[in-house]
Amino acid sequence: MNDEFECQTKEAQRTARLCRVVERVAVSVLEEMGADEVLRHCDVLAVTPGASRARLVFEVGLRLSGQAPGLLDVYRALEGSRGRMRSEVARAINRKRAPLLEFKVVPLAVAGIDEAG
Repeated sequence: MNDEFECQTKEAQRTARLCRVVERVAVSVLEEMGADEVLRHCDVLAVTPGASRARLVFEVGLRLSGQAPGLLDVYRALEGSRGRMRSEVARAINRKRAPLLEFKVVPLAVAGIDEAG
């Protein structure tokens, strides 16, 4: 029983480490795409494990302002960046097959974060 718990703990640690690395990559890619009219209003809040081991969920915060794009526009822009994001993730984690990426957009005012930070 203890060995099973230890294996689960090691797997959880490995997954957490992977999510931290991927989060740094996602932040970097999003910053590089800052000229994009839609994505410049977004920040990567977290990367968490998805429903399966082959998926990661990118939680992206949409900074609300008078000029903020709509959620549909943000999802479209993120969808358009998916290929580049997966490529950079694969390179960073030294894997031929990058995890599948899911996006979850969170309006920051709803999440309790104001624009002042």
